[in-house]
Amino acid sequence: PGRGLLVLNADDPVLMAAAARLPHVAQARHGLFALDHNHTALVAHREHEGATCGVDAQGQLLLHAGGATSTLGAVDDMPLSLGGAARHNIANAAAAALAAWGLALAPEAIAAVAGGAQVCALRRVGKLLLMDLDTATVGLRFGMTGRLIVDDVAPIERLEYASSRDDPAWDRVIMSFAGGGSLRIRDQRRLGSIELDPDETLLGPDAATIDDATLADVLGASSRPLKGRLLDHAIAGLGNLLCDEICWRAGVHPATPADELGAVEVAALAETIRSTFAELTERGGSHTGDIQSERHRDGRCPIDGAHLERHTLAGRTTYACPVHQRRRVR
Repeated sequence: PGRGLLVLNADDPVLMAAAARLPHVAQARHGLFALDHNHTALVAHREHEGATCGVDAQGQLLLHAGGATSTLGAVDDMPLSLGGAARHNIANAAAAALAAWGLALAPEAIAAVAGGAQVCALRRVGKLLLMDLDTATVGLRFGMTGRLIVDDVAPIERLEYASSRDDPAWDRVIMSFAGGGSLRIRDQRRLGSIELDPDETLLGPDAATIDDATLADVLGASSRPLKGRLLDHAIAGLGNLLCDEICWRAGVHPATPADELGAVEVAALAETIRSTFAELTERGGSHTGDIQSERHRDGRCPIDGAHLERHTLAGRTTYACPVHQRRRVR
C-alpha cells in the first residue's frame, strides 16, 4: 500500500485476458473487483495474496487486502447504491475501495466514507477547500484547471488555463447528497487532488486574514527573495500571479530579501495582501489582476508606463516595474 494499485473489473473479459498476461510480480500489484465476492477470479486472486473487493451473500461490501478481510458496510445503506438498485455504483464503490487501499488508506477510513456521511461544515485555508464530515475531513484542491460544480452550477464560469469546453467526462470527484443534488470537481488536466484528513498543520496563515505581526514573523525568518518566501507555503493561498500583483501594488520589488522589509513596509504589504486577495477573489481569480494583460515581453506598467522587467524568481516567471518597484542592492 502507498504506491498505488492497478484496479481491474473481474466482470470484464477483455481486462481479465490482459491481466492474465501480466508478469508474476505485476500480478501482486493489481486488485480485482466484482459484484460477487465469490467470483471465480476474485477467489483465485485471493489465493495468490491479491487484493479484491466484492459483495457477499449478506449484501456486505468486503475488502480483502494485506491478508485480511474487512467489512466496509452494507451496500443497501450506501447512498450511492440507491438502496442497492444502482449496481454500477456498487461496482464503482468496490473499485474505489481498492484504489484507496492501494494509496495506504486504512480499511476503517474507507468504510467511514463508503457508508455515507453528513456534511457538518465547509472551510477554506489558502487554496484548500475543507469539507468537514461527521466521519472525516475531505480536502479538495483544484490546481489551475479544476472547477467546483454544485447542483450543476459552477460559481466560476471559465478558467484562464483550461479549455472553454465543459465536458462531464472531466468530472474527477462526484458526491451525491441524500436530499438530492451533487458536488463535482471537473478538472480537464487532473491538476487538482482530493485528500482524506489532510494535515492542516502544514498550512501557513491564510492570506485573506494575515495580520502585520504574523507577516513580520514569516518574512523575518528568511533572507530569501520576497516572492520566493511568499510562494513557499509560509502563507496559504498565494500563487505566482497573485504574488506579482501584490508586489506591484505594494511597490516592492519581488527580489527584495524578505527580512529587509521594515515595520512600515510589512504593515503596508499585509494590507495589500488582504485587499488584493479579496478583490481578485471577487473578480474571479488571480488571473484578473491589474498587470495580468501586461505579462508579456513588451508589457508596460499600468502606473507609470515603464517597460516591465521579466525575471525568474523561485523558478517562476516574474514581472516587476523598474520605476516604482526599484530593486534593492544588498
